[in-house]
Amino acid sequence: FNILSGNTDDHGRNHACLIGPTGLVLSPAYDICPQARTGRDARQAMAFAADGGRAARVGDLVAAAAVYHLDSADAQVIVEHQVAVIHDAWHSVCDAGELTTSQRAAFMERQFLNPGVFD
Repeated sequence: FNILSGNTDDHGRNHACLIGPTGLVLSPAYDICPQARTGRDARQAMAFAADGGRAARVGDLVAAAAVYHLDSADAQVIVEHQVAVIHDAWHSVCDAGELTTSQRAAFMERQFLNPGVFD
């Protein structure tokens, strides 16, 4: 999601676990700060690949699937689901945030789903 939303400020203090009834659970997402891009290249603050890779590209993330105990097919399914959720929820989320038409256009394909993430 960080790559798809342009959140390159994904440092360790933006991830947490909570104590749930059955033990630790990942907290809901917070402090997501999509960064405007003028081009197609960006780097994540945190490395996500075993080799230290940080390039904000879905292909690099899927290639690192084994780090997360996934195979590449399962990782690709997760990415496709996240892309679909962003597309499906875009208008309702923008409505809730009272974004203008120009603000919506400025966010989509610059921060959110920037074409460079699919290179």
